[in-house]
Amino acid sequence: MAQSKKWSLNQDDWKKWGKSAIEWLAPLGIIYFGFVALNLADGFSTSDFVPTNAVLGALALYVVNQLYGLSKRAANGK
Repeated sequence: MAQSKKWSLNQDDWKKWGKSAIEWLAPLGIIYFGFVALNLADGFSTSDFVPTNAVLGALALYVVNQLYGLSKRAANGK
């Protein structure tokens, strides 16, 4: 595996970042479906699937974390 140049990403870097992004989707999905399950106890409606502020906050944190990981990978070149 060749190391990419500084401030650029090779194919291996993109694959590693993509794998990391997919792995970190699981906790976000658990948070979302946990809030949906709590709302379903009172009966079913389509509004139960609207994300709460906690879920939106977790999503924002996920996006920031992925952008940070991507920039960290790009900065670690030769």
